[in-house]
Amino acid sequence: MLEDRLHLTGRLYAPNPGLWRIHMLKKSLPILLNVIVLFVLISALPASANLLVNGNFEAPVIDPTSHCGAYAYCHGFHSDPTYPPSDSNIGGWTVIGNSDIMGCLSPQGCQPNGAPAPVMVMTNLYTEPFGATNNTLFFHVENGNQAIDLTGEGNQNGPGIQDGIKQRITTVVGGVYDLNFYLGHEDSSAPGYTTGDSTIQLYIDGVLAGTFSSGDNTPDDVSWKYFDYQFTASGKTTTIAFINDTAIGNNYAGLDNVNMTALSIPPGVPEPASLLLLATGLAALGLSRVRK
Repeated sequence: MLEDRLHLTGRLYAPNPGLWRIHMLKKSLPILLNVIVLFVLISALPASANLLVNGNFEAPVIDPTSHCGAYAYCHGFHSDPTYPPSDSNIGGWTVIGNSDIMGCLSPQGCQPNGAPAPVMVMTNLYTEPFGATNNTLFFHVENGNQAIDLTGEGNQNGPGIQDGIKQRITTVVGGVYDLNFYLGHEDSSAPGYTTGDSTIQLYIDGVLAGTFSSGDNTPDDVSWKYFDYQFTASGKTTTIAFINDTAIGNNYAGLDNVNMTALSIPPGVPEPASLLLLATGLAALGLSRVRK
């Protein structure tokens, strides 16, 4: 053993300085590697990391046998309290609105009114026939395999109706954030989609931040238009909500590929994602040292 050779007559003795250096390097190499990995993980934290959960609406995966009315490859989600909780949560997004409930201000609280679902998730395979020859109207998504239709099963918009989805995100007070998304508009020559633009409203912490519309057309399919909005967080959490504001007569307002990223954080305040990654890395480093 090297340690036996290093102690002669009670004195520390290194007969080979090169061998000593190799020995010390071997002992410190695992710790050094852990430090390097931790540094790489933190420095490689993408500035574009999406803070939203399920921003492309790929969860839950829609069962191919699921129908919205007569059409397959879609699923309607409700704010109606009589439905299972899974029918009001779209992979981290909460369905909000009042088109499928009534009497929310009454002593009995919100009650179902039997209306169709206010929000739908549709897959790339969802189609509708139209025209005298039953041409195929496509609803291809912008990203992945699924997208949201904020008009729901037939446009449920109307006076006093605010159907949509929301999500609460951990933020840093004073941090500047970028929110971008794609808004879908179906071919306006197809029956059921002829009246006006697809329009949605963006609410941040319950305050209207902007209204976004698209009237772009692609023959027999959805056109996707990119929008971008920046804001400064005022609290440790921020609630993002998208609300349907599409006129009756247009039965599609697609939403897909929603991303929220931090542009700048006040000095000395790490982002929540950075803190989590740092804690994970330090725990791994500590575990490595304990095992030695």
